[in-house]
Amino acid sequence: MSHFLMFDGTRLARTMFVDEIKPREDPVEIDGIIVGVDKELVKLVEAMNKFPGIRTIETCAGHGNKAPAIWFQPDSIEDLPALLYWFDRCHSGCHWPVHIYTDCSADHVTWMVKAMIKGDEAYQEADKIAECMEECLDDATKTD
Repeated sequence: MSHFLMFDGTRLARTMFVDEIKPREDPVEIDGIIVGVDKELVKLVEAMNKFPGIRTIETCAGHGNKAPAIWFQPDSIEDLPALLYWFDRCHSGCHWPVHIYTDCSADHVTWMVKAMIKGDEAYQEADKIAECMEECLDDATKTD
């Protein structure tokens, strides 16, 4: 049986067996592909994935109890400024800090952007950031 360590909110590790992981009950479709993206974050994930070199990995909408978060990886550090610009309050009106993590094996780095608020207000911010990104990307394609 495959397993891995999972950290809970107390930073204590517990073994999580793969067969304990249940599939999402509300799969979301993006560009014809069903992915494990929380429906509250679909617009933001779609916008993020339009930036060159950015791949989203997973999301957690926080279920109204915690701040929503999106994990992603850039192909290169040079791909980050154009994306991260929009998570700054002065550019979108919303402040979603970016965190950088590695796993216990120190094998790779994962980036996470996370709201400072939770619930419907956070989902509205996610949509607002996505709208700002989309407008910027649309303007960029018009000038090309």
